[in-house]
Amino acid sequence: MNNPFQLTLEAKALVDDWEANDGELTQDIQARLDEMYSRGLVCAIEFANILSEREAMAEAYKAKAKQFADWGKKADAMANTIKAALTRIMQTTGQSKYQNEAVSITLNKGRESVEIVDEKAVPDSYKIVEVSILASKIDYIQLALDKDDILSISEPKISKTMIKRDSDQNIGIAGTEIVRKPYITIKGA
Repeated sequence: MNNPFQLTLEAKALVDDWEANDGELTQDIQARLDEMYSRGLVCAIEFANILSEREAMAEAYKAKAKQFADWGKKADAMANTIKAALTRIMQTTGQSKYQNEAVSITLNKGRESVEIVDEKAVPDSYKIVEVSILASKIDYIQLALDKDDILSISEPKISKTMIKRDSDQNIGIAGTEIVRKPYITIKGA
């Protein structure tokens, strides 16, 4: 491969010689220019080939990465299916723990969480509206004239934290349920 740095040094020397010759294009300078031009083309072609190879490699690596990601998603889905099946088996048989010399499986109760079954039935007192200031410096005149440009008001969102707090105090909230999703932990011995 032609060394591009060497070509750069030779080009600088050629320009220096050309300037020293008061800009006159002599046969020697023309021959050197022609020779550098052809070497530069060869160098550019070599770089283009390397670039093409690297782009092809990058695409191949991206395709492999996508394939591995797909395999990972399938493996995760299969693992989750197996965990769900083990959880159902342990719940059905009433076992909370299974252990042998190779593995230990424990059925955990899971934490209580709020599940919204009917958003419209949830009382408004459990819905939060967020208001935020859009400007870093408030222009009070603009605020008085046009509040929409300064404030952002969100759609009401149900606060599961408030519902959970009141449910813990035995207050029933319409449109909600407190659920406990059991899960298993598996440890190798």
